[in-house]
Amino acid sequence: MKREKNIRLGLIIFITALAVFVGLLLTHIISINPVAIAQISTYVLAGSVIVYFIYVLLVEELDLSEKKKIVSIALLFMASAMFYGGYEQQGSSLTLFADRYTDRFIGTFQFPSGWFQTVPPLAVVLLTPFIAWLWVWLSKRNMSPSTPAKLSFGLLFMGLGYAAMMWASLRLVASGQIGNNASPNWLVLTYVLHTFGEICLYPVGLSAVSKLSPKRLLGQMMGVWFISLALGNLVAGLFAGEFDEQVIASDPNLLVDLFWIVTKVMMVAGVIFLLLAKPIKKLMGDIH
Repeated sequence: MKREKNIRLGLIIFITALAVFVGLLLTHIISINPVAIAQISTYVLAGSVIVYFIYVLLVEELDLSEKKKIVSIALLFMASAMFYGGYEQQGSSLTLFADRYTDRFIGTFQFPSGWFQTVPPLAVVLLTPFIAWLWVWLSKRNMSPSTPAKLSFGLLFMGLGYAAMMWASLRLVASGQIGNNASPNWLVLTYVLHTFGEICLYPVGLSAVSKLSPKRLLGQMMGVWFISLALGNLVAGLFAGEFDEQVIASDPNLLVDLFWIVTKVMMVAGVIFLLLAKPIKKLMGDIH
């Protein structure tokens, strides 16, 4: 009974505090800076993951093989976080590009920019069977890429997608008319390339983490893997904040530069992970 009373009291205190907080926000007595919160959250998440991996390596009773596998999971985490920093811009910077700079007219009808969001799930349905068949076909011939190589493909496809957006922006700037002029085909191409990348990275990385993790740490490691998605979301949101329509109108080349930054980061990261594929594979031991 005492325990139940404590739980009820805690809930009452929490709900009351939450109601007061919301009331203060609605009356503008206090305000929240979402950018600052996103920045702090990024540091907190990244720092927490680093501390966690250090703790596991130093405190948990692991043998040398298990420690190597934990290090490989940390590297897979980095690849995933970087990938989703680009992928999750589908709902932010890429949607802004669709809304502000893409020709969305079919005859006299202008379709909503949100319609482009149907491309990734449709691409998943259409492309996944082909990619699955390709991995099996290559495996039968002892030509299947290793898990780290597949993750590098994900980053490279992400970079190619943003390279397409950079090219679309260059053409838009060259036309001298920054408006709803870019062909919708650029966004469709970008989303398809990103989907190729996600199919290469996400299921493969998820499977690898489940196999590499010591059984007693499996739940924690899966949670860490999903933190990489959250971290990517935060980075994507912060990057999308740079898509200021007025600033880009005064300096259209900024649009090209923004996509070029993502292209460089993803391509360089993809090449680095491809070069490190063999060393990472050795860390993974008997897991392929």
